[in-house]
Amino acid sequence: MTVWVDAQVGQAGMEEGQRETLLLYHYIFGTTRYFTPEGDRVPTPEEAAQQAQVQAQQAQAQAQQAQSQLEQERQRAERLAERLRSLGIDPE
Repeated sequence: MTVWVDAQVGQAGMEEGQRETLLLYHYIFGTTRYFTPEGDRVPTPEEAAQQAQVQAQQAQAQAQQAQSQLEQERQRAERLAERLRSLGIDPE
């Protein structure tokens, strides 16, 4: 059994008129979930925390990859400069 209810939900600090309308359903099992009017499910606090952790890990991995690429480019530039110096050319 699913019960649909229109609910006016506001966040702390929101002025009147800035509230979002969310759709609420409740399974017979007692699980309450919220949906936006567009039908998108609003994550629970636990799901939001987990999603934030995954995003942080992805950002960290991307930063490490960028750092690795930067180091590879630095080493390549240093090898090139050394090769130019061995040929008697000032790389600067």
